[in-house]
Amino acid sequence: MLQGSAGIDRIPPQEDSVVTEQSRFFRWIYRALALSGLLIVSMIAYVFVREVLFPEMLPSSRTIEISDTPGKQGAPAIRMHVGSVTRIKGTAVKMIEMTTVRPGIGSLRSGGKNHGDDIRNLIFIVEGQAKARWLFKKNTQHLRSIRQLCACDEYAQSGTASTTAIFLEVIRTDSDGDGGLDWGDRPIPALLRPDGSGYTELGPSVEDILDTSLSEDREHFGLLINDGGKLLYREYAIADFTLRSEQVLTELNR
Repeated sequence: MLQGSAGIDRIPPQEDSVVTEQSRFFRWIYRALALSGLLIVSMIAYVFVREVLFPEMLPSSRTIEISDTPGKQGAPAIRMHVGSVTRIKGTAVKMIEMTTVRPGIGSLRSGGKNHGDDIRNLIFIVEGQAKARWLFKKNTQHLRSIRQLCACDEYAQSGTASTTAIFLEVIRTDSDGDGGLDWGDRPIPALLRPDGSGYTELGPSVEDILDTSLSEDREHFGLLINDGGKLLYREYAIADFTLRSEQVLTELNR
């Protein structure tokens, strides 16, 4: 009887072979998963060291050293990145954003590089002209907003409508005292021509710029501003960027 029970519990040779093959298969799967996990961890560690601890050792191929005083030997230089290229609608002009390079992990928009939305200058390339145009001589300002003024859809990249002017929000001073130029500082509204010429600041800095508009005949530019406890509307002539009128729409501190 004991021998009979032992015979019933014994695994047949064929089934034992199947179990062995299955175990071997799963061992290979586990090894592949472990190797993949190690590879992922290694990549994360490399990115951390590359982008956070030692960003200066492996600079981006599009990162360059630019002097704040061109032509002067020994002048301090800052690391900048040749950023995105934008076509000015309806023209043969391309605009390149120049951003500063900062230690640490960049934003999603910058693709994880050590440069983000800190735009310091613009370069304009006009088809047929031998040399490009830099908007500013120095790279000490921060461009908070760049908008093409056009009698068309703001996000349209094609069509017959062309850009009439370019509007900028320029930050030059650390008005909030946090030690840097950023979104919390007072912007200076400014206009320029589509080819990068004619840069004009539309008065001193303001608390906040709420909205911009272009008249249907493209002859007037409107600016809605929050400043000094007042809601202001200013209108400028596109021909020469001069102020034509200003209205106090309401007192905000009433």
